[in-house]
Amino acid sequence: MLIDPAIIPLNGDGLFALRDDRGQMVGTGSREVCEVLLHVLKSCKSAKEELPPAPLNLRREHPNIRAAISI
Repeated sequence: MLIDPAIIPLNGDGLFALRDDRGQMVGTGSREVCEVLLHVLKSCKSAKEELPPAPLNLRREHPNIRAAISI
């Protein structure tokens, strides 16, 4: 269940929490702190999407190498 990350007020004294896309609380603090955390969270997510996929099987590149543990 993926949802949009959001800043949630915890009380009337200015304490907020940041909820990630899985619904888990990432951090708490003032509104400004949560906004910075939200920016970092979104920038890390977009950086992950830009990475090329990792090679699935390295044995094709080096067929003459053996390992004690197969990957």
